[in-house]
Amino acid sequence: MTLQQAGHRVVQGNCLREAPELALRHAPALVLMGVEHPLTDSLRALRRIKAHPATFALRLHALSAGARAMDEASLRAAGFDGLMNRALDHRALYRYVDAALRGRN
Repeated sequence: MTLQQAGHRVVQGNCLREAPELALRHAPALVLMGVEHPLTDSLRALRRIKAHPATFALRLHALSAGARAMDEASLRAAGFDGLMNRALDHRALYRYVDAALRGRN
């Protein structure tokens, strides 16, 4: 099952450069942004989203294949609202998204 089949509207970009424009155009309740090392592109996209008055309050969650506890602290300090490990199964992704949308992540 996909997030769309679970009842969520999903807009997907092809690269981090698109993220700020997509966030502005679609006003999502939640942004899941892939982050990998080096983080410069992810942090640049995050700053651009947070800098715009219409998108600064969006909840931005990082998706990482190599998530570690200290990475989460660094990403939160940079402005992300949470971190999800991409290696988790689909059911975990649905639970994570539902919790994030309810403000529990």
